[in-house]
Amino acid sequence: MNKELIEKISPDTLKEAFGFLNALRETGKINMLLGAQYLEREFGFKPREAKAVLLEWAKSFGRGQAVA
Repeated sequence: MNKELIEKISPDTLKEAFGFLNALRETGKINMLLGAQYLEREFGFKPREAKAVLLEWAKSFGRGQAVA
């Protein structure tokens, strides 16, 4: 299901969202489990879309290729 949601988001928007999450993480001021709420506000994603983006971003760390 996440794959279908991610595929509907343009690559440019996804890259921008990943960069936003990276910057948010670097502040150290929030628990990144709340990242989806920030994505909803910043990008206007629906809750399921925001969670899918957050999950995809988190997976990128396990692959050793966090997107900036």
